[in-house]
Amino acid sequence: MLDIALRYGYESPEAFTRAFGMLHGLSPVEARKPGAKLLVCPRMNFQFELHGGSAMNYRLEKLPPFTAIGMGERVRMNTAYQEVPQLWQKAAEEGAFAQFFELGDPHGKPRGILGICSGGSWGQGEQFDYILGTVSLAPAPEGWRTILFPECQWAVFEAEGMPETLQEVWTRFYREWVPAAGYELAPLPAIEAYLHPEENRNELWIPVLSRGQEE
Repeated sequence: MLDIALRYGYESPEAFTRAFGMLHGLSPVEARKPGAKLLVCPRMNFQFELHGGSAMNYRLEKLPPFTAIGMGERVRMNTAYQEVPQLWQKAAEEGAFAQFFELGDPHGKPRGILGICSGGSWGQGEQFDYILGTVSLAPAPEGWRTILFPECQWAVFEAEGMPETLQEVWTRFYREWVPAAGYELAPLPAIEAYLHPEENRNELWIPVLSRGQEE
């Protein structure tokens, strides 16, 4: 008994006997008797998952105030990746993309067709507004929304390849960049910027404040 107790890290046979009894409901001596019922615990395995390792490609840009216009809907956080494509389909059917190019500011930033994510409390809310639009100097057509952005600093993350890669950027942004960066998330909408297909990349624009900076 002493050898077993010491082998498994117990300071004395008594300590081993108490622990054995708490687990199995009987003493080690009773466990040796024929018909004794013992608990069998599967071997414990530990798995480690390594995150990071490759730097996120981003830049900082300070933009003056700008206005975006577009069409949008309230979507649920847990089903957004089903509802947002439906909004894109609706926009295509209504000819909105032609209007984006017609009304968009050619010198405005962020460039491209924008997916504006507003009112979701940075993933903490149950719903958020998704507005599909563009930066514009023109008034919004009837039924569209107008979003006014104040001067702000933005962290701009690049997503190489197809638009679907933006989801991976979102995941890495929350998991890797937010905990390590020296910035706070500003209380403004985030923007997905879908660039011309020839560029083979898209961008995620995140409004940020230096830590300790007043909003």
